[in-house]
Amino acid sequence: MTWSTGSAGGGDWWVNSPRSSRDATLTHHTSRGEPVDALREESIVYRDVRGVRRTMQARVTDDQVDPRYSRRLVVDMDTLTEYVQKRAHAAGRRTPTDAASVSRPSDGIDEIDNEIQTGLHLIDVFGEQEYPRELSRLFGYYPDDADPEPFVLLVERGRPVEQFAGRLLLDQTEQFPASLLRALDLLESAAVVHRWLSSSTVLFDDRHVQITDFRYAVFSGERCGPAPDPYPAPETRGGTGVATPKADMYSAGQVLLRVTDGPRRGAATRRGDEARRGDARRPHGRGVVTAMTEEDPALRPPAAELLERLRQDRSPVVSGAWGPRSERDSRFLAGLSAFDTIARRRRPVDDGQTGPPAGPPGPAADDPAGR
Repeated sequence: MTWSTGSAGGGDWWVNSPRSSRDATLTHHTSRGEPVDALREESIVYRDVRGVRRTMQARVTDDQVDPRYSRRLVVDMDTLTEYVQKRAHAAGRRTPTDAASVSRPSDGIDEIDNEIQTGLHLIDVFGEQEYPRELSRLFGYYPDDADPEPFVLLVERGRPVEQFAGRLLLDQTEQFPASLLRALDLLESAAVVHRWLSSSTVLFDDRHVQITDFRYAVFSGERCGPAPDPYPAPETRGGTGVATPKADMYSAGQVLLRVTDGPRRGAATRRGDEARRGDARRPHGRGVVTAMTEEDPALRPPAAELLERLRQDRSPVVSGAWGPRSERDSRFLAGLSAFDTIARRRRPVDDGQTGPPAGPPGPAADDPAGR
């Protein structure tokens, strides 16, 4: 997704400032090219990261549907900032029979909730003002447990890297791997393992990588099931195990191979990669991609080491990680509690158990202005 609007808040993400008046909609287009004034108007009620209930007057695009989510672009008419909204549609939910299962599979609602929980955690770690551009950012989520289509609002920037496969310019061949490694370094510093890095969940805006779609993310050290296709690390393909950043490193290496070699990369190329592993026991003699895609996770170096090998700096945000905002911002802590209450109230009902009585979804106060 090519970002063409102003800042949605938080760090130096965008060069352009938000449009100053609604008259700008006459010439403004979404990142997909649709004229904003031709889009459908809609009022969206949501909660921000502090749990405050707000209302956005928006223009929305048509849905793009995958097996779990409906996805569309949302343009805030006050700021002309563009967001991605993902909604859990009916086809992506468990059947009533599955819903009561103790070992139930995840569904679209679970995955929406996981994106929200991961997004809140990342903001807790990095803060809003210094939030890194290499990770998509949570902006808001559905307002209460009775919402028929739970959703998440995200700030995303770039286009899926599959669109750049075999087409990187000369300077981008250096920028892309360095930015990808910075993103991995940031996730590791936040103790998050993505588990689904692919050429569609990694975006690129001609200069910077952005990792998106945290529906399957877990904390480092957390036990989890097999990682999903298309690029799971060998140690994550069957059974259960403990999530580690080394699994993301392998998947990211596969993404890097696809982008640099193009979509026609095949078995012959992979055999060539294997042939170049002769110095596999000498880390500083190995190529970066080969190091990232080692079959043995113990041989995959951390992202910070590979950045040093490429003579690239780590993100300055890393040094500020693990200063939890929730320890110094009571409003943000209230937002964490608000979402936890919403999720717990709805989930037991989904699972055929008796939920707590109806009541306010959380301690965070609603915005009296409605925004």
